[in-house]
Amino acid sequence: MISDFTKNIGKPALMVKSPGRANLIGEHVDYCGGSVLPFAIEQSMYFVGTHSEERSLYYSHDYDQMWHSGIPVSEVDWSRYVSQIHGLAEARQLSIQPSIIHFVSEIPIGAGLSSSTALCCGLLSTLNFLNDWGLSSTDIITMASEAEHGMGLKGGLMDQHAIMLGKRDHLLHLDCRDNSYDHVPIPRDSVNFFVLNSRVQHNLVDSEYNNRRLEVETALSKVNELCVGAREPIQFTDVDDKHVDLLPTSLGKKRLRHVSSEIRRTLLANGHLDGDIKKIGELLYQSHNSLKED
Repeated sequence: MISDFTKNIGKPALMVKSPGRANLIGEHVDYCGGSVLPFAIEQSMYFVGTHSEERSLYYSHDYDQMWHSGIPVSEVDWSRYVSQIHGLAEARQLSIQPSIIHFVSEIPIGAGLSSSTALCCGLLSTLNFLNDWGLSSTDIITMASEAEHGMGLKGGLMDQHAIMLGKRDHLLHLDCRDNSYDHVPIPRDSVNFFVLNSRVQHNLVDSEYNNRRLEVETALSKVNELCVGAREPIQFTDVDDKHVDLLPTSLGKKRLRHVSSEIRRTLLANGHLDGDIKKIGELLYQSHNSLKED
């Protein structure tokens, strides 16, 4: 597929591989300052780019669609991400020289493997090279997140970090309080991870994702209202059962109970990755039940 893909652009200036990501554990806690354990997967989105004498053109081989600035984004759905990135570059006074960029994906679209984040990170990395912006991985992580926020998805930074900083045969332990991270070896002699495509598609922008974030943030705000004697504002990482019990509504209790317990589960899982796979399995069952019930 890749060899056929590159023929469409002649001799490209570069090729960028932007992987999808899966997450072992740590769901709905990256935007709460919790810890997460994602990993980059082999299935990736590929970009080839070259300089052009005319205006910039973008071509998606998956959709067999071309976009440039003269075409309304309402006519080409994926172009809204490209337009967001153009706007962010303009706001930062980063010039975009005319170029031709083709891209194609092995990542199933809408399958929960961060295809949209792979698009943002991959496109930013391609433009960074073609235009000599000199952006760091952290810069690209930040801009990719801002692009998705501009699309209406108020997510955290887990996906961007996993895609930009993933390392083969390792999980990424990311502490979302300060975005510090380390790479955790996967014990390949005793475990393999399988990601199964259910073929159920979703679009997080149109899902309940943003509502979940609002609900957990509202619950934490209520806890801080009720704990008037606290010396410092209570953070998600401080929450325990006594804080959950303070909440007057069952919805708030459920949402905050998931965040609090999931943060603890992720830290426990990270401590058992040296071979206690049965314990990892128990924590995954607990996590799935918490997502289902709370």
